[in-house]
Amino acid sequence: AGMWNPISFVRHNSIWLASEMLESMYMIYPELEKHLNAKFFHPTDLARIFPDNKSANDWDEKSLRPEVSQFLTDKEDKVIRERLIQPHGHSLVTQTGWLDMPCFLNATKEYLSKKNKLVIKEFTEVDAQELLEKQPDTSIIYCTGWQQKHSLFDSWVRVIPHKGQLLTLLIDNLPLKHMVHFGKFLIPLGPNQYKLGATHELEYSTTDITQEAQQELLAELKKIYMGNVQVLNQTSGLRPTMHDRKPVIGFHPLHSQIGLFNGFGSRGVMMVPYFANQFIEHICNKTELNKEANILRYHKK
Repeated sequence: AGMWNPISFVRHNSIWLASEMLESMYMIYPELEKHLNAKFFHPTDLARIFPDNKSANDWDEKSLRPEVSQFLTDKEDKVIRERLIQPHGHSLVTQTGWLDMPCFLNATKEYLSKKNKLVIKEFTEVDAQELLEKQPDTSIIYCTGWQQKHSLFDSWVRVIPHKGQLLTLLIDNLPLKHMVHFGKFLIPLGPNQYKLGATHELEYSTTDITQEAQQELLAELKKIYMGNVQVLNQTSGLRPTMHDRKPVIGFHPLHSQIGLFNGFGSRGVMMVPYFANQFIEHICNKTELNKEANILRYHKK
């Protein structure tokens, strides 16, 4: 769905490296919009509907702490208060939003194609070896998401595919300006259209969309909104996650030209600008990678 949020709603704490990642995002995505001549970056506050009084009270307490006070507010949204079911109230989170991923990817693809910098074809390990033999100063970085498979990494770097499904909805008479989190999330896309997500499926028999997922999402939505809803589209995807929920970046310890940039899970929109810049600095200027994200944390000497 492309949503970003610097707060964990489990403990109402800011997530790992939240400020650093936000700084990179707010610098890079607007610049890319100008460069690619497209609009895909949408900073939008996020309303958190409290599931119970304990959560609401915890929010009030945590919002006074310096590390999260820049994100948590006591502000409310009038439309949410009047149109959605929220017996325990809600408050807004700032520095949140969503990235229109299809628009972003298509604009990037078009730009690179015009520059003759994009090649779409099968690329095997044999191809990689031949390329390195011809161009010994070249680096090859695998950014293959959940489909991570490479003989150099398979035995010690495990990317876990984590399935999620989304719905695109038509909802009349619900003029939301802010995103809403209520266990699931609702993102306003434009006039009467919303994105509803997402499921979290660690075990699944198919990567396709399912009726069960649609029913689950609509049932959750009904807990906060009883009006008419029309399903326009349903999509399914696999998040590339790691067991410690940190990305995996860096080069193989014995093959210094072969690297990975992966494992960003459900926070890719927020994490990638920061870690892409860090990886570039590592390649060009030999700076250190973040130890918690460095691929070497998995390597047993």
